[in-house]
Amino acid sequence: MRIDHHNRKDIFHQSVGERLREVREQHGWSIAKLAKACGVGHSTVYNAEIGHSYSFLLAALVAQALDVTMDDLTPIDAVPSLEEEKVSA
Repeated sequence: MRIDHHNRKDIFHQSVGERLREVREQHGWSIAKLAKACGVGHSTVYNAEIGHSYSFLLAALVAQALDVTMDDLTPIDAVPSLEEEKVSA
C-alpha cells in the first residue's frame, strides 16, 4: 500500500506529538509549565502534542527544558525508511 507524502507527514507529526506528550508527562510537567519553560504559549505545546507541525527550534527548546535529547522526542518508527521511500517512488 502506497502512503502519499501528505499522509506520511501526518503520521510522523502525530507520532512525534504523542512522544512529546509522553516525555512531558514522564517528567510530571503540565503543558503550561513546559510552555513557560520554553517561552511559548501553551497552545503551541498543545498543538505540537496533537500532531500539528512544529519547528525544530521548539523541539530543541523542549529537549533542553526537559533535559532530554532530540532523539528522545522522535520515535524511530515514525521516521519513514529510505527503502520505503524508494519503493513508493
